[in-house]
This record gives sequence, structure tokens and C-alpha cells, in this order.
Amino acid sequence: MIYRDDDIFLTESPRGFGEYYDFVKFKECHEYFKKAKVKHVLAIVASEIWNHPELVEYLKENKEDFEFGIHGWAHERYSEWKEEAIYKSLNRAKNTIDEVFETRCHWFFPPWNKRNDAMYKACERLELKLNDSFVVPHEALIGKEADALCFHYWEDTEREQIKTLLSTPRT
Repeated sequence: MIYRDDDIFLTESPRGFGEYYDFVKFKECHEYFKKAKVKHVLAIVASEIWNHPELVEYLKENKEDFEFGIHGWAHERYSEWKEEAIYKSLNRAKNTIDEVFETRCHWFFPPWNKRNDAMYKACERLELKLNDSFVVPHEALIGKEADALCFHYWEDTEREQIKTLLSTPRT
């Protein structure tokens, strides 16, 4: 299972729900993954990387614990865009993430979890996988299964649910 930590580097809610970014909560959540020896997969909003240099340095110092994915250049509704526009935006995000973290992104996790044919084509051109199936922590706790689990480290309830999931022996 992929444990997808959504909206990494996003400072504020795109819906006006307040501030998302919290470095202390991110590190706390990362410790749960480290203890469980599970990769922490990051869905990164690339345009905001430079707003949080302490997180950049932390990720670089602990790079082996993470898999880097794209959540867009910005938190946009890519499902409403044409292929070439999606391609250009994701290519910019991919190049930025790959260069800053000296890695290679393999995933695109669309904001708003919406998809269209143009998105699949753009991802294919960029050699990015597009995850189509996921559950949220409370669903996983009751046994629902999917290819990925999507959560937000800054949400206290979800962070506690992740802690529980990662500390529960897997069969």
C-alpha cells in the first residue's frame, strides 16, 4: 500500500479553511513511518517549496525515508485543463522536485482527486504513474482496502489514525 501524505508544502487551504503547513506535525508524522519502516510518500505542491526551507532541509536529510510525488505546480483543478497545459505544469513541478531533492518523481496525485483523459496522456508523456484508488485513514481502520491511503499530516485526527495503522501488525 502507498501511504500518500497530501498537500505537502501547501501553506493554506485552497477552500479557505485556514493554514495547513505545520513543520512540527510533519516531523511527528514522519517518525511514525520511520518507526514502522514504511516509506512516506509525499504529494508535493511544487510552487510552495521555497516557502518552507526548514522542510526542504529536513526532507533532504531524511531522503531515504520518502518517495517524492507531484500534487501539481499549484493546487489546481487539472481535470478541467487540456493536455498541453497539464503537461507544462506537471513538467515544471517534476523538474523542480527532481532538482531540489535530487530524486526522480514517479507519481502524480491530482488535486481534488479528479481525472480526465488529458491528464492520463500528460502523465504518460512524463512517465508518471497516476494513482486511481485510495482510502482515507478511518476507512482503512475498518478494513476497507485500496492501492493507496491518502491522508493529511496536519489533521490531528488523521495523524493519530496513521499512528494506529502503522503500529498495528500487518498480516
